[in-house]
Amino acid sequence: MAEAKRRGKRTSQEQMTAIVDFIEVHKILLSGKCHPLQAKELEEKWSELSEILNNIPNGARKDVKQWKTFFSEWKSKTRKKARLAKEHLVKTGGGSYSTEQLNEIETRLINVCGWVSIIGCNELPEEIDPDAESIFERDIEVSTIEIDLINEATEFEVLDEPAVESSVGPSTSSGRLQDRGSNKSGMYKLFVKNAA
Repeated sequence: MAEAKRRGKRTSQEQMTAIVDFIEVHKILLSGKCHPLQAKELEEKWSELSEILNNIPNGARKDVKQWKTFFSEWKSKTRKKARLAKEHLVKTGGGSYSTEQLNEIETRLINVCGWVSIIGCNELPEEIDPDAESIFERDIEVSTIEIDLINEATEFEVLDEPAVESSVGPSTSSGRLQDRGSNKSGMYKLFVKNAA
């Protein structure tokens, strides 16, 4: 007879509070990504947190990998719960009040992780046009940058001329190299549109 997989204890509220307390101080655990020189520090912090959590009485006992998984899933579920509560608030109609409310520890978790994934970021445009030209259409000046390819010397000259459109390809490009013809020094003129 196969031995049934035993379910461990559930993570206690004390353990969840300890996770948020620890992460408020050690924010490196939020990203899970760091510079290669910080990878050892990241693993040490997870080991330290795991030891703290496993020493809390009447709570779950997990290894580092399991605590990482728990944190990731808890963060995801809490964000989803917050998004559902927000969506319910903006709905119209006389329906019942949402039961999806964040408790104190979940609110602290969202405060540490950030609200952008829940409420959005009003500073970003709703839709970004992939055409780079359209992004810089406003307040454009033409600057001439001469680049000496042989001597690697760079000279900048700002002209107060109206915008010059490029004739390369079917659409307007934001910059192009123009050969000076018989100039043997390797000088090229680069027309670049800069925001004023």
